[in-house]
Amino acid sequence: EAGDAIAPGRVQLRFEVRDTGIGMTTAQSAKLFQAFSQADGSVTRKYGGTGLGLAITRGLVERMGGDIRVHSEPGVGSCFSFQIWFGLADPATLPAAPDHAPARLDGLRLLLAEDNDINQQIAVELLQAAGAEVTVAANGRIALDLLAAASPEHFHAVLMDLQMPEMGGLEATQQIRANPRYADLPVIAMTAHALREERERCLVVGMVEHITKPLDPPTLLHTVLRWARPADPTQGAGAAVPAQVPDAAPSLRWTPLPGLDTATGLRRVAGNEKLYLHLLQQFAQHHANAPQRAQTALEQGDQATLQRVVHTAKGVAGNIGLTDLAAAALALEEALHRHGDVPAAMARLQTENNRAQAALHTLLHEHMAAPSEAEPTAMVDMVDARDIGQQLLRLLVDSDGEAVELLLKHAASLRSLFDVGGYPAFQTAVTSFDFEEATDQLQAALERAA
Repeated sequence: EAGDAIAPGRVQLRFEVRDTGIGMTTAQSAKLFQAFSQADGSVTRKYGGTGLGLAITRGLVERMGGDIRVHSEPGVGSCFSFQIWFGLADPATLPAAPDHAPARLDGLRLLLAEDNDINQQIAVELLQAAGAEVTVAANGRIALDLLAAASPEHFHAVLMDLQMPEMGGLEATQQIRANPRYADLPVIAMTAHALREERERCLVVGMVEHITKPLDPPTLLHTVLRWARPADPTQGAGAAVPAQVPDAAPSLRWTPLPGLDTATGLRRVAGNEKLYLHLLQQFAQHHANAPQRAQTALEQGDQATLQRVVHTAKGVAGNIGLTDLAAAALALEEALHRHGDVPAAMARLQTENNRAQAALHTLLHEHMAAPSEAEPTAMVDMVDARDIGQQLLRLLVDSDGEAVELLLKHAASLRSLFDVGGYPAFQTAVTSFDFEEATDQLQAALERAA
């Protein structure tokens, strides 16, 4: 009734979708919302479909506190309906910036579950430049441990990679959704796959949206802003804070090189040239042997390692502008899935990798030797940062579990002690409870910052 559809601060909306199709019997309707179910086998053969769509819809509606129903008659058609309560937001709390303005994430605390070092750094730099605090977990198990160590409202959203060692993103999200403590915590999928089936799997386990890698900075920021807001909307995301936008004119000369699209790579890191150079150097040092590792895994019959190596190579290469290498990795990935010509795809990967390494050698030799201009002083109190670092160091030396909580609370200050790209590895060591390794890294950072 109309009187039941409005309450103080809330409104209930009803949605209906009708068709005049083949319709269903009562027995068929009863099982329609089950995953991988169709009315019967003939429907699947004649009309297609995976049988996941209505199961996904039911899950989404129920997580929003509603219910979904179907009324159908054979030969007449069907009516699907659901109703959900929505809160009435104060227009003053919504972002006033126009759509084309850079998204701001001030006040947001985000948990990033990502195992690859280069992908970690790109995401962290983009999110932090927009004002968010970011905690990194190297796999789904560590992400769950970090959530358990923090208060339920500490993190405003989780960015979850799907393919990670020990525990992947789908399993981790299932465990998050099984815990009422995290009922309101949005989990956003991040993956190099853009297949419809994978997007559906993400929704089935309770993820709210799907971001494709290589990351597009505006898409990443606006997606986070769509789902995550701090407790006090006047102090958080969308507030009128000047965006940190790189200068339009690059300070370095980027010579076009075969196999390396520097324009794409710079766009992925929002124009941060220093970070981009660091990522290129890191790729040359730590990811050059991907074809050899893939070949070894293939010869040993280790399909899990083989797929992970190729999948990682595709995503990382795409992120830094090695587009031909990323395409070769994609071709190998598809050959593995479809039983194609794997030896030819493997040879192509090796050839493109050799081209990529040659391009990186030329570019890094040119730019790493070039003098860099003095950088502006970071807006962090280094005295406080060193004090916090010393406090954390004592906890690490004593193997005190409170080190993780201190790290989460003062991530921004602690990050200022490290060189570009150095903090994610330290944070991973702490959150993985490898306190010995974390102690060594923090001591070195404090000595440099002294």
